Amino acid sequence: MPLLSYLNPPLSPKMIASLNSASVRTVEDLICSDLGFVSFRSGVEYDVLKDIISGLQATFSCRPIHGRDLLEKTLEKSAIFPLGHEGLDTLLDGGLYTGEITEIIGQSSIGKTQLCLLSTLAVTNGTTHTVAYIDSSNTFSPERIIEMYQAQNTLTQVDENLVDVLERIRCWKCYEGFDLGNIIDEISRGLQSEDKFYKNLKLIVVDSIGALLSPLIGGKQSQGHAIMAGISRSLKYLACTQYIAVLVTNYMVSSGWNNNQLDNDANNNNTKNLKAALGESWTFITNTSLIISEVSKSKNKNNSDSGSQRIATLIKSSHGIPSITKVPFVITEEGIK
Repeated sequence: MPLLSYLNPPLSPKMIASLNSASVRTVEDLICSDLGFVSFRSGVEYDVLKDIISGLQATFSCRPIHGRDLLEKTLEKSAIFPLGHEGLDTLLDGGLYTGEITEIIGQSSIGKTQLCLLSTLAVTNGTTHTVAYIDSSNTFSPERIIEMYQAQNTLTQVDENLVDVLERIRCWKCYEGFDLGNIIDEISRGLQSEDKFYKNLKLIVVDSIGALLSPLIGGKQSQGHAIMAGISRSLKYLACTQYIAVLVTNYMVSSGWNNNQLDNDANNNNTKNLKAALGESWTFITNTSLIISEVSKSKNKNNSDSGSQRIATLIKSSHGIPSITKVPFVITEEGIK
């Protein structure tokens, strides 16, 4: 890190110029140098240099935190957001956790975006929380959120609370992995501002992170995995330090072997030889992962099509494996049942 005046008040531009003349151009140079030699070469007093180094170390060095204080802070700021579907919430051990990354895996048109929209509504409805929604395929639908809201509240028209819910959702259109990095940087800067939206931000949705990052790690992209690691590290950092829940979706690719994590006895033949995209290294990033697979069409009392039944299968959880790892649900016009 270069020596800059805002890092420490005694570091005036004149003093920085003097230190540069002594070949001290970065914070690392200053801390690792012989202060007596630097003082002689730069003309800056020895005691002043010691005070500057002490200030820099106090600001930037890692400091131990008492376990009790860390626990109290975590309990105070952490939250769990139930989705409102009993089975899915059971798989997720209550819902989406702040400080964690939850992944939804499935083939195209299986219902991943529907779960993202349901999660967005769950976080914003009846609260002051906000959601940052990063959309890579033009599938974000305010109309669908309205349908889900009206079904949950048995309404037939838009009310003031629904308008407030929609106003607390910001959607970014993103079509390249490099743009995703820029959007995450924008959100990071916003979290340091006084913007009310960022002050209340509790959920970041990336739909679909697989579609954005997979072009970077295939073919001749030599730096793709480094870019993926950087983006995943940024998401982890935001989740853990700002107490935000992160929800990402991922698609499936051919694996060449039967996926024994899915129930082949449930007629899931369309997912036999598939696995999640982004490779093995990505599996270490997420805290919780669900695979969504389609089972069959469900019928209502009139024997007409009432929606496609899906199976959500828990394949990874940082909270331990619950008593049930597979839950059926149906996507209908009213939402998810």
